[in-house]
Parts: sequence; structure tokens; C-alpha cells
Amino acid sequence: MLTIENYHKLNHKDLVDDWTVKYIYEGVHNDTYIINLEKWVDGVKKDKCDIMLERIGIPQYSSTQPRETAYFFIFDSQRTDVCVTADWIADKDNMVGQLKYLLKEHGKASYV
Repeated sequence: MLTIENYHKLNHKDLVDDWTVKYIYEGVHNDTYIINLEKWVDGVKKDKCDIMLERIGIPQYSSTQPRETAYFFIFDSQRTDVCVTADWIADKDNMVGQLKYLLKEHGKASYV
């Protein structure tokens, strides 16, 4: 199981088309996590990109319920239309699938 506290479990995870999660770290502002991805072919780095998760609080309709935390994906400094809950990305397969999807949608990978 992946939680925001053990996000390091994705470090060095192979994704698609020779893309790998190089490492993940917590940003110093805006409640973000930065995911560095690199593409290596035959021992040579061919490409790299960053995908960020920006944590936001979503107010509830009732003042008695706590705010729910959600995460927006940001691809190479551009916010995407993908927003997920902390529970959803707690599933490692969901997180890996989303990273693959973003690589494909932004022309970095040919298939998912």
C-alpha cells in the first residue's frame, strides 16, 4: 500500500517506454510532492520530466465535517485536469497507472 508517508516506495519503479521514477521528494512550498521521471535507453538518459502532486483542502458542505484532502497532478509545471483523493493514490497501482497515463497524454510515451 502506498501512502503519502511512504511515497518513497515508488523510487526506481519502472513505468512504460523505458521511463522510470528516479525519485520523489516533498517540495518546500505549496504542499507539493515532486516526482522525477527519467527515460534511459541502453544506459543513456534520453529524456526527463517532473510530475508534481499539489495538495489542497476541499471544504465540505457541512461545517461539522473535516476538510478532505485532494491532489492535483502538475505535468512539467502545467496543472492538469486530474485531481484525486488521498485514498485513491494510496493504491500503488492507481498511482503507477496515473503516471503512465500522464506520460502518454503529454506525448512522452507511446502506449500505456
